[in-house]
This record gives sequence, C-alpha cells and structure tokens, in this order.
Amino acid sequence: MQWRTGASLAELDAAARALVTPGTTAILGVHDGDSLWTSLILDFDDQWKVASITTADPSLVDIQGTRDEVLARLTAWVTGNGKKGSVSVLADRHAADELHAARGAEKVPVFQRLLSEHKLSTGLAPEAIRAS
Repeated sequence: MQWRTGASLAELDAAARALVTPGTTAILGVHDGDSLWTSLILDFDDQWKVASITTADPSLVDIQGTRDEVLARLTAWVTGNGKKGSVSVLADRHAADELHAARGAEKVPVFQRLLSEHKLSTGLAPEAIRAS
C-alpha cells in the first residue's frame, strides 16, 4: 500500500505517538454524500508500530448515514470486536481533499480549522486531537 500523505515518515510517527495510545486502534475515514467513501483501520502494537491494517467491511457494519452516525457505528464495530479504540476521525470528502493537499507542518492548522468548521467528526479520544 502506498499513498502520498504530504508528510514524512517521521511526521507520521510523531502524529501517531501524539494521538494514538500504544496497543490500540485508530479509525480514519472519508464520508461522501450519505455514506462512508473509504476507511483505514490501524491496529498499533505496544511500540506504536502498525500491527494490522484493514477497512470497514460493509457486510458487517452499516456505512450509510450522516458522518457522525457512520463514525459511531465504525467505533462500535471496532470495539465490539474486542479492540480498544484510541482515536477516530471521519472527514467529509472535500475536507479530506484539503487536508491531503496540505504539506508537512501545514496539516496541523488545516486539521484544526476543519475541525472547528465541523467538517471532521471525531470520536473515542477527541480531547487528544483538540489538544494537538
């Protein structure tokens, strides 16, 4: 899997260490219209290394509805499978495009602005996101 995030490996590692508790799962996704467009569910081990990468399975979790409804169901699906959630973020499609286009250190203020504009839904540990 290769995806250009506009951030270095060191920046991604720092973000994981700032926002994700070791030994937990992070949920990331993009919502478009009235359904989940894409998702990335990352399980981290006790050393913040990615131990598992998956996506929401629409045969197991309802991906239709508002961004907040979908995020709540994703979170319940992950935790219902015995995983401990750490952080979850679901962006609307345009916000995800804007965040993806931001480079390096630009991502933090763009993320904070999108959050304040309610273009991102957060769950599990939103205080960690707001504190960043």
